[in-house]
Amino acid sequence: MSDFRAFLVGKWDAAAAAAGMLRSSPSEAKRRILDGSLQLLVQYNPAHIAISHDEVLCELRFPDDDTENKEGTGQLQFEAPTSEVLPQHAVLINVSPLVRYWLPQSWMSVMTMKLMRGHSLFVLDLPLLKPQRLDKKLLQYGIEVVDAMHDPHFALGFNSSGAWASVNHFHLQGFLMDELHGLLSGSPKRFPILNQQRSERFRFGSVVVYDFPSWPMRCYAVGIDTSTTQQKSKDSHERDALVNSVWRFVELLQTRNVAHNALIAHDELDSPLVIVFPRQLQRESGLGLVEHGRDVTTTAVSSSGGLRFAIAELAGLVIAGNERTFHGFTQDQYARILETELSLSEDEMNDLTALWRRQLETINGNLS
Repeated sequence: MSDFRAFLVGKWDAAAAAAGMLRSSPSEAKRRILDGSLQLLVQYNPAHIAISHDEVLCELRFPDDDTENKEGTGQLQFEAPTSEVLPQHAVLINVSPLVRYWLPQSWMSVMTMKLMRGHSLFVLDLPLLKPQRLDKKLLQYGIEVVDAMHDPHFALGFNSSGAWASVNHFHLQGFLMDELHGLLSGSPKRFPILNQQRSERFRFGSVVVYDFPSWPMRCYAVGIDTSTTQQKSKDSHERDALVNSVWRFVELLQTRNVAHNALIAHDELDSPLVIVFPRQLQRESGLGLVEHGRDVTTTAVSSSGGLRFAIAELAGLVIAGNERTFHGFTQDQYARILETELSLSEDEMNDLTALWRRQLETINGNLS
């Protein structure tokens, strides 16, 4: 376990142990693997209540000011030990409702959640809360966080506006997928999409763009071909090329007002891999596919029974809002939703791909 992972999970566990910090426990969730080649996961937590606003704030560099512990305000600040990954840590645990903090730009916020142990929200670069819109610097920060974790089971997710962003301040969702493995025998230790076969579409230098021929939604993964680099993902030139290529695609989607989700993870060789899902605008999906009762308890499903597909769902972890969905959902239904209600059309994707390639060729020359 990396120092960074041990640090974050330790703080999550400390928060979970605090009285009233979490309103439901991830251990109460029910989970199952769907029949089929995609090995999809479905989870349902009958005790799950609406999102709380309990926070853990972690700083990548200790602040220059002499902020003191705020006793009596529901906040506690402390330092974590020095490590190679993060030279110093300052952590602020806040159990009061979310407010606008004035903080140094280097601060990162982790909001404790209940999807699984360690499921958190990372709010990066926080002089003030920012809108839920990815920019190049925040994309780079996200890739650096994943790389610093040194853990193939860890991933960060992003939901744009129009793609089920849960709150309108910039954040990435942190997932420790192997935490599900101990609770469900035989479950994959990564998001199911990461275990699917990838097909190379084009490359420039050591940066490769892939698609997933067997995945029911049109999307692209961008990674580094570590066979062409001596230091894997540590080479700053290769990392910059990865960030630039992903950013060009995300910026194109923003310019054309295309909703999107993204997953920042590791490939098989512990090198960063970013998957971008251009999509149709958010709506309740799968209406009528599964017969629903009135036992709706979470924000993942509406009173009409429609599922809300954000980054976890697109990557293969479906959060059911009631017992009937949990027991009745199938891989065929999942594929039908992604193909008909979420994916862009083939023509739309081809247009976006052509524009993206032209931009990359302008910067890098002809692509192979």
